[in-house]
Amino acid sequence: MHSDHHIFVRAIKDKKKVLLDYFDEKIKLNFAKLCVPVHYKSSRTEGGDLDCYYLWDSGGKIGERFLGLSPSQIISMELTEETFDPQKIISMEPTREKDSELAKLAECLVEKIRKTSLSEEKEPTEESE
Repeated sequence: MHSDHHIFVRAIKDKKKVLLDYFDEKIKLNFAKLCVPVHYKSSRTEGGDLDCYYLWDSGGKIGERFLGLSPSQIISMELTEETFDPQKIISMEPTREKDSELAKLAECLVEKIRKTSLSEEKEPTEESE
């Protein structure tokens, strides 16, 4: 778990974007991006813990907007005042790796967001009772 994990959790709860500084291991460069926190996954394996932070990069290339980062790749996260609407920012764009774990996670999250939004719309309000 990253030392800024509490910022990630708060950002999800408050629907706020984070300014993410991270290291891209493939191209060996640091990046700073404004991202939407999507999901944190922690699992234990025989080789040790396998933690992953999933974020959505609104400025990224189509098919490359989801980031899956280990805590060791994350330099820092800073909570911003910019809000997000999960239904509007997560669209199922065609990806080259349709069967990848990240694409499956994205599909699952979009479905959960849609169901949550639909159930919130159907709940009666005090005025309608």
